[in-house]
Amino acid sequence: MYGDYIIPDEDFAEALIRAIRFHYLEEVQALISVQQDINARDSSELYWSPLIYAVFEESLDIVKLLVKAGADVNIRGSDQDDFPLNLSAYACNNTFFYSNEFIRNKKIFDYLAPLTSPELKEIAQRTLNRRN
Repeated sequence: MYGDYIIPDEDFAEALIRAIRFHYLEEVQALISVQQDINARDSSELYWSPLIYAVFEESLDIVKLLVKAGADVNIRGSDQDDFPLNLSAYACNNTFFYSNEFIRNKKIFDYLAPLTSPELKEIAQRTLNRRN
């Protein structure tokens, strides 16, 4: 149950991802509090988790909420290069240096890096270094 609405279990991941995509911070907080599996995947071919979507949407606040709630920072999508730290590295590479977008993505990268496994951190660091 969310508010006055009953959401079937299989729809919680989709509802949470939808709130993340629209940057609805309060709704994300509410859904996290009732979400049974914070690492549930979407039903698309990407097979992304809420955390991967939060990184993609460049929302450090939501990334932090999800990590605090137990989201797996090493989770991968259907493509083995799709994991939170690497997506933030890709985003840094695809923006102008020191633009607001770069700074947002670099903050996400810096937040996730110490929490990420050494193997994935190495891959993401190589992705980030391609910029130079």
